[in-house]
Amino acid sequence: MDLRDLWHRVVTVLPEKPMYGRIDTVTIDGQPHVMELELIEPSLFLRHEPKAADLLADAIVQRIELQTR
Repeated sequence: MDLRDLWHRVVTVLPEKPMYGRIDTVTIDGQPHVMELELIEPSLFLRHEPKAADLLADAIVQRIELQTR
């Protein structure tokens, strides 16, 4: 299993797809294992990418539109 497969397995058990997520892993015997799953990030590192705030705002609007249909 690679990291994408692991992330997919973790996300599919959540009640809703997160807008943000970070998974910290460690490899044991050639396989990734979850050390930490972070679904909340206070800063979101918005100042590190000029387009980040706009992308986040667009994602929030899309999520709201999907939920209100």
